[in-house]
Amino acid sequence: MVDGPGAERFMRRIHVLLGLFAIVLMAWPFRAFIRGRVAEKREQAEVVGTVEDRVGQYGPAVRGRLRPAFRQAAIAYPPARIALIIIKEEKRLEVWGAGRSGEHRFVKAYPILGASGRLGPKLREGDLQVPEGIYGIESLNPNSRFHLSLRIG
Repeated sequence: MVDGPGAERFMRRIHVLLGLFAIVLMAWPFRAFIRGRVAEKREQAEVVGTVEDRVGQYGPAVRGRLRPAFRQAAIAYPPARIALIIIKEEKRLEVWGAGRSGEHRFVKAYPILGASGRLGPKLREGDLQVPEGIYGIESLNPNSRFHLSLRIG
């Protein structure tokens, strides 16, 4: 038997270890089921869709919402060029479009409901700041964990 000032702490640790061991023993018969569920979730996460799949899925609804805004801005839809402007302080995303003339016009604005970091520039990778500046869209991610996403330069 352990005596002295550390005996109580030692016994607590033993009880915690015995409790964890008991949990493992109780879960052991269910390991195949648990592995199956983990594999099922992994397969669901790896569902691969293409950009074309997403355009087919969301395109009609988006065109229905955007055409009137482009018409009001006197820009043919789809536009020749588009610019997305994010104003961090106002938490606002603006859509600007250009027709064949090349002149950009304001089309529509959306509120930004959430963003990481705080006001100010991005200083280093991983600082959770939203970058400021002019960036091109490198690609579209049809399999984002966050609904849909754009990869910017």
